[in-house]
Amino acid sequence: MKKTKLILSILASTIIASQVAVASAVQMISFDDDSIVQTGTVNYVAGSTLSGTDILFSSVIGLNTPMNDGTVLTLENGKLNFVTGPNAGTIGDVTTFSGGGYFTIRGDLYKNGATLVNTSSDLLVEGTFSEATLTEFFDGTSLAFVSAGTDVKNQDLVDFYGVNADTFSFVSSQLSLLGVTPDGNGGFTAKVSNADFDNSPAVPDNSPAVSDESSTVALLGLGLAGLGAIARRRK
Repeated sequence: MKKTKLILSILASTIIASQVAVASAVQMISFDDDSIVQTGTVNYVAGSTLSGTDILFSSVIGLNTPMNDGTVLTLENGKLNFVTGPNAGTIGDVTTFSGGGYFTIRGDLYKNGATLVNTSSDLLVEGTFSEATLTEFFDGTSLAFVSAGTDVKNQDLVDFYGVNADTFSFVSSQLSLLGVTPDGNGGFTAKVSNADFDNSPAVPDNSPAVSDESSTVALLGLGLAGLGAIARRRK
């Protein structure tokens, strides 16, 4: 298992999650939930932490990978769970979380629905946050969560797609949430309706360097674009 960096983006309420556009030559390992009914939840305790519970994934695909490019692996019992670091304060509509917390994705990967790929462990990805922000839109009915940190990927998964995990960053995870319910104390709970979790290199081969900060800003811009589309439809 190898260490890499991550950026986690959560789009809440009625936003439909879409994956970040990347150049065709960029390698990517993508977790998706397209073939299942999502039952995961996200919870925010005002003044404390943001957490996600049993957010489901049903498949993994490698795109432009050195090995098994385009091969879809079936993911059984795939679940993302996370807790951010402690609340560091709120300014306006933006709540900042300190470093710490954790996230994991567990499950069993099968090739052709029969051959188990991750024989060493069902732990596919794990990591910790270095920073995170939660931004409210439309009086809290829509939310965007962006974070950065480090992760470690299952070596069997890395070997299957032949990628160099030392250079991979967790570029984007997007969760669409429906039924955002305030708890009356500044927090909320919500149901996840769609989830995507993508890993790709921080600096693709033969591409100009892109900082982690730039990647984070790009993801936030994606969230704002989705929120803007909702606003236009409401007019």
